[in-house]
Amino acid sequence: MILRKWREQQGLSRAALARMVGVSSVMIGYIESGQRNPGRGTVLAISKVTGISPLLLMFGEDFDANAIEPIAMQKSAGSQHPTSSIGRIVNFLLKR
Repeated sequence: MILRKWREQQGLSRAALARMVGVSSVMIGYIESGQRNPGRGTVLAISKVTGISPLLLMFGEDFDANAIEPIAMQKSAGSQHPTSSIGRIVNFLLKR
């Protein structure tokens, strides 16, 4: 929903935004309607083009960044693993 609002405020068609992001206009429609969840690369490309936080793109306007607790790290078997869902999301977004 936030993506559709941004696109409409900019006066862009789905096709124009899709060209900027590097995906099809059908995919933009699916993302805007919530029918599909974009992959990491698409989330980051949309974020770069729009300036919308990747977390807002993933969770929508109800996402409250102030409610996130620091990422809890648990040491197990000599390695560190994020135990919170936000930690897993951050790792997903930062993967290269």
